[in-house]
Amino acid sequence: MTDFNSLPGLDKAAILFSVLGEPLALTLFKELSEKQIIKIRIRSKEMGVIAPSLRKEVLEEYYFKIVSEKYE
Repeated sequence: MTDFNSLPGLDKAAILFSVLGEPLALTLFKELSEKQIIKIRIRSKEMGVIAPSLRKEVLEEYYFKIVSEKYE
């Protein structure tokens, strides 16, 4: 699992949860339901160790999305 372009949204969210830590991630994703949070937690544990380059790409995509929304 090293191809960023083929990652589904669930995997990207799980990577963000593991990189940011759950407390911070939960504050950023307030709109998610409890059921969705549980799915992300489970997927995060299933994924195991994530390559640093993949974590970086997911963080950069999320950051770019936040910055873009701010200036829309």
